[in-house]
Amino acid sequence: MHKDVLVPEAGYKGINTGQKILIRDLRVYSPNSADGVDFSISYGYFDNTKNIKYIYFTVVPYNAVGDIQTCQITGKSTAIGKVTGPISSEEYLSVRWETMWYNSTITCVKLIKVEVQYMDGTFYIYVNELPKILDKYFSNKCN
Repeated sequence: MHKDVLVPEAGYKGINTGQKILIRDLRVYSPNSADGVDFSISYGYFDNTKNIKYIYFTVVPYNAVGDIQTCQITGKSTAIGKVTGPISSEEYLSVRWETMWYNSTITCVKLIKVEVQYMDGTFYIYVNELPKILDKYFSNKCN
């Protein structure tokens, strides 16, 4: 089971550049003893007009030479990290999902989609607009 752990990050409260969502960091962690790989994302939500019900972060894992990798158990590459709201914060939050893949060659992940479901039932999906929601502090070594 994957759990969402929301942790406010000090020093970033109230940062707003006009975007509703800003993503600051996306990282993958070294495989555990069973080759299970975790990933995390740090993001901020800065729109007080609507609360978020769920956010889905879709990522794809890569190896050190830029090849897409798959889970050695499920055969899937794409993973979705789900955050459960309500979210109305003006701080950056960090979420980590445990053991999304089993594959010791995974070295980085790329964000390919962010889907936001609001409490009022509406959705907004970021795909082509992903570069617009990356914070100026965004760090991800997966190019």
